[in-house]
Amino acid sequence: MLLKSISIFVKIKTMNILNTIESIHLRASRSLDVTLIQNSNGKRINQQLIYIYNYEGVHYRVFKTLNDFFNFIDNLDDNCICEFDNETEMENYLTLEFEIK
Repeated sequence: MLLKSISIFVKIKTMNILNTIESIHLRASRSLDVTLIQNSNGKRINQQLIYIYNYEGVHYRVFKTLNDFFNFIDNLDDNCICEFDNETEMENYLTLEFEIK
């Protein structure tokens, strides 16, 4: 009997680490968090800044650039990466699913 060797490569995705660099309180119920997302694949560290707009503690929008956020505030464009209705969903997405580019 001849046994064949099969190699299977599995890409294991590591969790992203979120570090809030600065919280800017725009109004009593609105803030903008400048957040650094980091991920290490063993060879190098990937990182990206994102901007999280928190509206009344219950609605969150994530922006790739500060300019995208300003365009949203000025009603020029809604170019957010994603939006959530609670903090847990947002954190789960950013730590487990968000791909750093």
